[in-house]
Amino acid sequence: MHIIFYLDQGTTLSKFNELGTIDRELAFLKCLVKEKYKISLFSWAKGEDKKFVKKINPIKLVENKKKIRSRLWVIPELIRLMRKNKNSILLTNQTFGSEWALIASKLTKTTMIARSGFPLSLHTKKLYGKFSLIYIYFKFVEFFVFKFAEKIITTSEHQYRYISKKRKKNIFLLPNYVDIEKFDTTRKYKNNNKLTLVFTGRLTKQKNLEFLLKSIKNIKNIKLKIVGEGELRMQLENYVNENSLPVEFLGQKKNIELKNIYRTADIFIFPSIYEGNPKAMLEAMASRLPVIASNVIGIKQIIIDNVNGFLFNENNSIDLSGKIEKLRSSRERRRIGNNAFEYIKKNHSLKIYLMKLKQILNDK
Repeated sequence: MHIIFYLDQGTTLSKFNELGTIDRELAFLKCLVKEKYKISLFSWAKGEDKKFVKKINPIKLVENKKKIRSRLWVIPELIRLMRKNKNSILLTNQTFGSEWALIASKLTKTTMIARSGFPLSLHTKKLYGKFSLIYIYFKFVEFFVFKFAEKIITTSEHQYRYISKKRKKNIFLLPNYVDIEKFDTTRKYKNNNKLTLVFTGRLTKQKNLEFLLKSIKNIKNIKLKIVGEGELRMQLENYVNENSLPVEFLGQKKNIELKNIYRTADIFIFPSIYEGNPKAMLEAMASRLPVIASNVIGIKQIIIDNVNGFLFNENNSIDLSGKIEKLRSSRERRRIGNNAFEYIKKNHSLKIYLMKLKQILNDK
């Protein structure tokens, strides 16, 4: 079987590399190659991904080497690939730009499996309102992709229910995976006078970091490490400096570097206002790092309060500080951390992901 893995519009291996996630994003493809699947990776790069050819071999890189706009190149190139490889399946990474893939798949009668994380229409509606052009655009794209792609993969129960309103069959729930072997699962829970909290993710409004910073102002004996970049970094740094908060901004880190950061942390904290199926939180749980997260869509489907993590009511500083105090106990951190690891091992391991993905690929 030949799989054309189609990156969402504007996405390249170079961007994955900048974010430090290239190995994480390609892990399942490399496993499929070992099982004799033929893979072509369709990037929106214009030559800059050439440096990754050896790294991803034997996965074949397809990028725009012609001096034409990508939107003019993508459909003809996809058609060429599909006609050259008759036994192909087109697998998209996300919804953005998948309308071009849908057109090419219909013109060549190629099976398309569209993957959707948190629906971009819902994301843009929350950010820009239901009358914004970008929201209307994503509603249009999702309508056609969800309706006409042969199969849909989504990553959470909430998204599954949302898509089920658009179509009734061939929707598959496949949560994100964690390559557990890449993380340290031999954590030692020490009695510390000062707790180290860590957050990993984009520094955007969705992640609700301003609330987190305001919440820790009155909590003693803690330190917060923030991993990631985003448009709010300067604003957040200014707030930290103005209030002399015990916060360290570590910037963007490669996925492989998180292992050491999580090893020295006591708690992973995740105050988002909504999520899809957050990889950063799943990886923290795989590291046996106890999680405190907001009780919102995309998180409450994973965290069982007081079992494999703690949930606090959204934007409730008192509730959040109370959960932090509970985890000052090393025994409690060990209990929650071990339960979190077992949950990931059972539900989000790369091995389980591959087994379910192959079933979807081969399902008639």
